[in-house]
Amino acid sequence: MKKHQLSTLILVFGILLTLTNCSKSDFMLQEENKNNVLLSKSKKNIKSSVSGQGGLSFGEGTKTQHFSFHASIDQNGNVFGSFESKSPSQNSVRTHGTIDCVTFIDDKTAVLSGTITKVVKGNEGTFSNFIVGASVWFKVIDNGEGANSDSDQFSDYYAGFGGCTLYNVRMKDIETGNIQVKR
Repeated sequence: MKKHQLSTLILVFGILLTLTNCSKSDFMLQEENKNNVLLSKSKKNIKSSVSGQGGLSFGEGTKTQHFSFHASIDQNGNVFGSFESKSPSQNSVRTHGTIDCVTFIDDKTAVLSGTITKVVKGNEGTFSNFIVGASVWFKVIDNGEGANSDSDQFSDYYAGFGGCTLYNVRMKDIETGNIQVKR
């Protein structure tokens, strides 16, 4: 009797799972937002995007900072994205966060901002403005693809600066990686 009940339960569970399952092409994971996962019906809603990853150094003798980010803007103007940075020269601080604002300065330049959601400190003395809840701002430039193109550029992350305001900051050529601005 117990084997029959278990078989029936497994069969019912399998049928329910099949009926409620969506194909991977119908939905794509776009972003975490305060422990909720936001889903968007396929990529057709995406109007613009900015993404990149790479490494850069801030002077002789410094270790390479690694960064990655992505942000999408749907047809309703909603922004979804995240960023991550690992900075060995800043006491190995590693930050992760969400992006909630993107402004295009032109077809190759974008300003992004968001909020730090996670900080992993390597050594004591990590910069105190890199804390959970702090605003983050950065600027990127996509200088094209191929050997004849200039290097893409990244401003670095500025904790404590919010909004998509255009600040006059020094841009750095990335040493590895690629940035793409798709307006």
